[in-house]
Amino acid sequence: MIADTQAMEKIVVMVQELSPEYRLRIIHRITETLLPSHDVAEPKPLQFGKYRGSRMSTIEDFSIAEWWPTDGELNGA
Repeated sequence: MIADTQAMEKIVVMVQELSPEYRLRIIHRITETLLPSHDVAEPKPLQFGKYRGSRMSTIEDFSIAEWWPTDGELNGA
Protein backbone atom coordinates (compact mmCIF):
# COMPACT_ATOMS: atom_id res chain seq x y z
CA MET A 1 0.00 0.00 0.00
CA ILE A 2 2.84 2.40 0.81
CA ALA A 3 4.52 1.52 -2.48
CA ASP A 4 1.30 2.44 -4.32
CA THR A 5 1.15 5.78 -2.52
CA GLN A 6 4.78 6.52 -3.34
CA ALA A 7 4.26 5.62 -6.99
CA MET A 8 1.21 7.85 -7.15
CA GLU A 9 3.15 10.75 -5.60
CA LYS A 10 5.86 10.33 -8.23
CA ILE A 11 3.23 10.45 -10.95
CA VAL A 12 1.72 13.61 -9.46
CA VAL A 13 5.12 15.31 -9.48
CA MET A 14 5.65 14.29 -13.10
CA VAL A 15 2.21 15.56 -14.11
CA GLN A 16 2.80 18.92 -12.43
CA GLU A 17 5.70 19.49 -14.82
CA LEU A 18 3.50 19.02 -17.89
CA SER A 19 1.71 21.71 -19.83
CA PRO A 20 -2.02 22.19 -19.25
CA GLU A 21 -2.75 20.60 -22.64
CA TYR A 22 -0.97 17.38 -21.69
CA ARG A 23 -2.62 17.38 -18.27
CA LEU A 24 -6.01 17.45 -19.99
CA ARG A 25 -4.93 14.58 -22.23
CA ILE A 26 -4.00 12.56 -19.15
CA ILE A 27 -7.35 13.34 -17.52
CA HIS A 28 -9.10 12.21 -20.70
CA ARG A 29 -7.16 8.94 -20.82
CA ILE A 30 -7.84 8.23 -17.14
CA THR A 31 -11.57 8.85 -17.49
CA GLU A 32 -11.63 6.44 -20.44
CA THR A 33 -10.33 3.72 -18.12
CA LEU A 34 -12.78 4.57 -15.33
CA LEU A 35 -16.00 4.88 -17.28
CA PRO A 36 -17.42 1.75 -18.89
CA SER A 37 -17.70 1.98 -22.61
CA HIS A 38 -21.06 1.19 -24.07
CA ASP A 39 -22.50 1.55 -27.49
CA VAL A 40 -25.31 4.04 -27.59
CA ALA A 41 -28.07 2.82 -29.83
CA GLU A 42 -29.67 5.24 -32.20
CA PRO A 43 -33.04 6.35 -30.85
CA LYS A 44 -35.91 5.09 -32.93
CA PRO A 45 -38.74 7.61 -33.01
CA LEU A 46 -42.28 6.40 -33.34
CA GLN A 47 -43.43 6.13 -36.90
CA PHE A 48 -46.52 8.07 -37.75
CA GLY A 49 -49.37 5.64 -38.40
CA LYS A 50 -47.44 2.48 -37.45
CA TYR A 51 -49.95 1.42 -34.79
CA ARG A 52 -53.05 2.54 -36.60
CA GLY A 53 -56.48 1.14 -36.01
CA SER A 54 -59.48 1.72 -38.15
CA ARG A 55 -58.40 5.31 -38.75
CA MET A 56 -55.06 7.07 -38.94
CA SER A 57 -53.84 9.13 -36.02
CA THR A 58 -53.83 12.86 -36.58
CA ILE A 59 -51.55 15.56 -35.26
CA GLU A 60 -54.38 16.55 -32.91
CA ASP A 61 -54.40 13.02 -31.47
CA PHE A 62 -50.71 13.37 -30.63
CA SER A 63 -51.31 16.80 -29.09
CA ILE A 64 -54.09 15.40 -26.88
CA ALA A 65 -51.83 12.54 -25.76
CA GLU A 66 -49.02 14.88 -24.65
CA TRP A 67 -48.46 15.11 -20.91
CA TRP A 68 -48.58 18.63 -19.56
CA PRO A 69 -47.68 18.38 -15.86
CA THR A 70 -49.03 20.79 -13.29
CA ASP A 71 -46.71 22.73 -11.01
CA GLY A 72 -47.60 20.34 -8.21
CA GLU A 73 -46.57 17.33 -10.30
CA LEU A 74 -43.28 18.99 -11.21
CA ASN A 75 -42.58 19.71 -7.55
CA GLY A 76 -43.17 16.11 -6.51
CA ALA A 77 -46.64 16.60 -5.04
